[in-house]
Amino acid sequence: MKKSIEQIQEMISDGTLKAGDKLLPERDLAEMLGVSRGFYKRSYKCSGSARCFRG
Repeated sequence: MKKSIEQIQEMISDGTLKAGDKLLPERDLAEMLGVSRGFYKRSYKCSGSARCFRG
């Protein structure tokens, strides 16, 4: 999960994603990051929270 979040942060840092850009659909981003759509969704949900637990 941390790797996916770091990859998105890197895309922001290197200018691939800019302020105001729309994100690609979940399916496309998951494929780009090499993870499943469900894993991407969970990473995205957890990226803004202090804690994230498996449920």
